[in-house]
Amino acid sequence: EIAGNGKDDDGNGFVDDVHGYDFADDDSDPGPGSGHGTHVAGIAAGAGNNGTGATGTAWHASIMALKTFSDDGTGYISDSVSAFNYAAMMRRTYGVNVRVTNSSWVTDQYVSSLRTALKADGDAGILTVAAAGNGSYNVDSAPLYPAAFDLNTIISVAGTDRYDNLADFSVWGPNTVDLAAPA
Repeated sequence: EIAGNGKDDDGNGFVDDVHGYDFADDDSDPGPGSGHGTHVAGIAAGAGNNGTGATGTAWHASIMALKTFSDDGTGYISDSVSAFNYAAMMRRTYGVNVRVTNSSWVTDQYVSSLRTALKADGDAGILTVAAAGNGSYNVDSAPLYPAAFDLNTIISVAGTDRYDNLADFSVWGPNTVDLAAPA
């Protein structure tokens, strides 16, 4: 792909998708909107020992930005489905080494197309890390997705506080939540 030339140089159906794609606005600029995705990406892959900002957990990882929410933080599950399908396509068809996707959002709706897309990602060798959710209740009784899908390629993460206890806002669930990490 050649940046900024207005063409789909690699023939994948997306114009100028050099760094990823913005499915919410249907364009090649997945730049920050509300800042949440950028914050999470920094936790995952912010470079260390450079005197700038915070340090992430995987300093040498690359980020493919797949934006699915508008700048005001609202979005459609169909855009998330498209993003998961894009990740699988880029790995399978174009050899991009997509290893992990992050979903720090939830819905209480079981959407079969979302599960199908996440299964396709898993079948392509992509792990999904998904927020377990907020609400201070046992999420086993009222599941939140995508974390609650019964796929072994999804890691459902609850939140902990600064004392490494379950955060007071986090959900829990012995059958749904896989681990907890600082929120």
